[in-house]
Amino acid sequence: REHERQISDSCFIATACYGIDSDEVKILKQWRDNTLLKSSLGKQFVSFYYSISPPIADFISDKPILKSLVRFGLYPLKKIVK
Repeated sequence: REHERQISDSCFIATACYGIDSDEVKILKQWRDNTLLKSSLGKQFVSFYYSISPPIADFISDKPILKSLVRFGLYPLKKIVK
């Protein structure tokens, strides 16, 4: 059960790019909880994200250039959902 809670609290890729306590991760978690998880399609997206994102996050976590590219890609989403 604790493992499920940890997974449900995770934003793997954003955490790898920004850090676990960053404002960006908090914003994306709020969007997930307050918007995505309120619809069937959103729940499917979150489930898909959790199935693919851990290895992606692991891969980019020690690659500064990739982390910068992902941060650049997440910037518009972060601004929209804020």
